Amino acid sequence: MQNQQDIVLSDNEIHMLNALSDRARETALPVEDLTEGRQLTSSQGLSAIGYLCAKGLAESVEVGTEHKWILRKLGQEYEEIGLPEKRLWEHLISTGSLTLQQVNEFLPSSEAKFTIGMYLGAFQKAGLINFSNGKITPLQQALPAPIDNLQRYLTRVKETSERDPHNPAEEEANRRKLVEDKPIIMLGYRLTSLGQQHAWLYSDAHMQSMVSNITHEMLISGEWRNKQFRPLSVVAPPEIRLELQHPLPRFLTYLRCALVAAGFHEVTSPILETQFWNLNALFMQKYHPVRSGKHLLSIDGITLPAESGAIEASTRTFQERFSREYQGNGTSGSRGWGASDGFSNEKVVIRSHSTPVTVRQLAYAGQLPVSLFGFSRCCRARPEKPEFLQMDVLVADEALNVTTLMGAIKHVCMAIFPQAVDIQVQAAYFPFAEISVNIWVVYADGTIHEVGSSGLMRPESAEILDIHCPVALIGFNVSTLARILSNNASAVNPNSIGFEAFNETEIPIHAQR
Repeated sequence: MQNQQDIVLSDNEIHMLNALSDRARETALPVEDLTEGRQLTSSQGLSAIGYLCAKGLAESVEVGTEHKWILRKLGQEYEEIGLPEKRLWEHLISTGSLTLQQVNEFLPSSEAKFTIGMYLGAFQKAGLINFSNGKITPLQQALPAPIDNLQRYLTRVKETSERDPHNPAEEEANRRKLVEDKPIIMLGYRLTSLGQQHAWLYSDAHMQSMVSNITHEMLISGEWRNKQFRPLSVVAPPEIRLELQHPLPRFLTYLRCALVAAGFHEVTSPILETQFWNLNALFMQKYHPVRSGKHLLSIDGITLPAESGAIEASTRTFQERFSREYQGNGTSGSRGWGASDGFSNEKVVIRSHSTPVTVRQLAYAGQLPVSLFGFSRCCRARPEKPEFLQMDVLVADEALNVTTLMGAIKHVCMAIFPQAVDIQVQAAYFPFAEISVNIWVVYADGTIHEVGSSGLMRPESAEILDIHCPVALIGFNVSTLARILSNNASAVNPNSIGFEAFNETEIPIHAQR
């Protein structure tokens, strides 16, 4: 605790101290009430009360909660650039007519499906457009009233932060999750016991008997000896450090918390891998493009640190099984890819994808089932984007099959995207998976995003690593997740350079837990 003599206040702090003494000695009040009728602006009042709290003269107390009706992220975007149906209508008017293909090309894929499904049919029923010869033609020039009303409503919410329950547009905006009721904690301030002591010292009556400046006449006459001077501050104000963690670890922390809460265990491995763990263990074909120098970054003339004797012995066993499986002589029943000559299991490469991180841990797990995830810095030989971040999720369980794989995908995606309303998959092909799908998340407003891919590990890989149960592999690009979940994906892109990307990165509200 500071001594009373050590605390020196500025003029604004004195004004605020007196306001607290007059109005908030017992009951805490917001800054707006304290500055009313005082020679302080709102910003000066906030600054002064902050310094008083830092000096132990005042304290903040929660005095209530204020609800504000605000635009959500998508609502802010539509208020700024226009609703997708508004942009489509204006484009339709400017061109005279459009085909459905041109509508799809004009709008982003996440908006086109929703807009076409929701509005074109309604416009046709209302007699606003005409479908003829595969083209859509407007029958009026004016913007349809429902679209205009919703656009005006978004602007009104931005300006007033107030609800308008009698406006039909509010129900539509709420249904499309463009607005939300956000509770805001209101803080009030009151004096501490030390502040009450200083309030008397700096009261108007006491201050009138003190002088702030010494004059020439006082020095000549010696009158200054009998005067009491106001204290002057020669100490720098307390340092207030406004620090924000780099967006990348903030976002990774969100993903980490989401997956740990869903029952997964995080694993890591160095960015340098052997050719065996990077590609061979996944039964990748010899002539696949990912093995070429245009894709894979290898490092000549080095070897990785030696593992323990038991791990090295197991790795040699895995490599021998790989050779047999590749030639079609293994125990999985696979016909293999052909001759196994030309492979270099010990060649050092920079990890080109995230799956080796979790698969290596699976090979040495010793006990099943397991649920793992890991973040991976990956590099490929492409100058425009050499480095990227991936997150790999692995589940090994005897109960896994195609049906339960879809359940595992949904479980993982709902942990990462808790506001999604559906998870969809689309058939795909990945050489190291036997059942392969692309993953999409769907939101209530109709937007849909491709977020990752998944599949069941090939049986040859399972035999190589002596895993006697199905293994699910689920992969995500971290920048893609950031683009969907935050408002500035470039700030978590390792290929993004510059501090300007840090300013507006907002991690989603549900991540703050």
